[in-house]
Amino acid sequence: MEKISLSEILTSSVKTVSPHADISEVLEIMAKQVISCVVAVDEENRPLGIFTERDAVHLLAERRCFAILTMADVMSAPPFSSLADLDFREAYRILQERQYRHLVVVDTQGILLGIITEGDFLHHLDAGDLSEFKKAENVMSKNIVTVDVDDLLVDAISLMSRNRYSCVVVMRDQKPYGIITERDVVKLAEQVTDNAGILVSRVVNTPLISVLPTMMLPEAIKLMDKHQIRHLVIVDQDKLLGLVTRHDLVKTLRGNYVHFLRETIQKQRKEIFRLGQQRSLFELHDAALAAVANAIIITDSKAVIQWSNPAFSKLTGYTLEETIGRHISELVKSEKQDAQFYKILWKTILDGSVWRGEVINKRKNGSLFYEEMTITPVRNSNEDITHFIAVKQDVSERKLLDEQVQNLAFHDALTQLPNRRLLNSRLEQAMNISKRRSHYCALLFLDLDNFKPLNDTYGHDVGDLLLVEVANRISNCVRAVDTVVRFGGDEFVVILSELDTDKAKSITHARVVAEKIRVALAEPYKLLIQTPEHTETSVEHHCTTSIGVTLFSSHQACAGDIIKWADLAMYQSKAAGRNQIQFYDSNA
Repeated sequence: MEKISLSEILTSSVKTVSPHADISEVLEIMAKQVISCVVAVDEENRPLGIFTERDAVHLLAERRCFAILTMADVMSAPPFSSLADLDFREAYRILQERQYRHLVVVDTQGILLGIITEGDFLHHLDAGDLSEFKKAENVMSKNIVTVDVDDLLVDAISLMSRNRYSCVVVMRDQKPYGIITERDVVKLAEQVTDNAGILVSRVVNTPLISVLPTMMLPEAIKLMDKHQIRHLVIVDQDKLLGLVTRHDLVKTLRGNYVHFLRETIQKQRKEIFRLGQQRSLFELHDAALAAVANAIIITDSKAVIQWSNPAFSKLTGYTLEETIGRHISELVKSEKQDAQFYKILWKTILDGSVWRGEVINKRKNGSLFYEEMTITPVRNSNEDITHFIAVKQDVSERKLLDEQVQNLAFHDALTQLPNRRLLNSRLEQAMNISKRRSHYCALLFLDLDNFKPLNDTYGHDVGDLLLVEVANRISNCVRAVDTVVRFGGDEFVVILSELDTDKAKSITHARVVAEKIRVALAEPYKLLIQTPEHTETSVEHHCTTSIGVTLFSSHQACAGDIIKWADLAMYQSKAAGRNQIQFYDSNA
């Protein structure tokens, strides 16, 4: 296969900005130029970060104030980059592993040369790889997010952000009507910021470009190119069946793993002929399959194992002798997937389609692991399915790393409480619940009194011990449905959800909880510290808190205003002598 380097397919006309550029200006550039990303560079044109359409969706979902944000505040930094001489197929494999959609290309000095997107891969991969998949229904995703024309646009954007989807399909009278994509969200950013009450019906893209599930994939690509779109909705008789995205097509064009093995074997066969070796084709097949890092098993049509490679033994702990002749579920089934999951899996492969997904399975020693699995049906000359080939990859470490990264991104490292970034999401959830159920909610803003002397006397390590204890005491004062946040320094925020439909009762509930927290935090703190002589000693410290409270309901105000009101009430508590509770009064 001829090597095609990134330098041959990259897009050199990249829009670049300073990291100090206002994010509102960046969004305006993306909307006007119809581009999927902007790259921040330094004075020597070295890439510092990247801001994409998906980042814009997350930003709008969080309802952050654009007026105070710069590119440096929200960009992904550093951007994922590669040298220009890398083969584009290898580049795509790496992008898939890291779940990125843009690759910044640089020279050996780190200077920006261009960018690679999924569209570039789509136009350079061999469309002949689609022959095994043929129709749109074979590669479409059935995991679709839908909204109604009468829903709020901000709710649709929140769904896209939460589920990491590139679009939502808009329904009217339970029929597919239109679509809202990440690109549309960028164009609508200014409107969404100014007016949270915009309905989906005002901005939805219509008419909807849809196709039948029987459309051939090469024709689907031509249709997407003609209309310059990245999504095709699969519909049959007004029924929404699935969605084909440019991302799905690129993944399909890479070919499945079995095709890769076949190509590898053909290369090795040519090499054998060149050297005059006399190994049989069957031996070559076995050598190729045994050498790959991924676990592979071959079963009959009833899922009884006929063969497995050494990587499967390493993954599961079962030897080849222990696997042959046994049903796969006897060995690795963990009961973590329900019956419906396996029903869908079996229907897919018995229909002759390739199934791809993530599964939690069990090793011989009983330990669980996450694996990505592809199951490919094998047909005989009569087109009957006789075998299945399953290719498995252990992704447990990646899942653990993802969870750790997610926790670091949204939780305070010291107290393990949600941080300011997660506060916006939880506040938005509380407002949505309030809107649906007509309940009031409350936000408490807490600032510790007499905390600084502890830090000045004993150092920040001892101050951290007190902050952890404060976090525990606050958490013990609230319900499971409430949220405790470390806002920063010695400031904490508490969201009380679903109080009551009656405002007076809600105020009383909020006051009772605030008083409970105030009393709990006023109790003495006994902190164990390490002396320079490596012995432990106890320090007692007295610390109180000033609390500001504001009530809110539905979307009467944005998250920033609600926090500001509670903050103002907290400062009134400070001014009134500290260790007090004050409610925000809009008329004050």
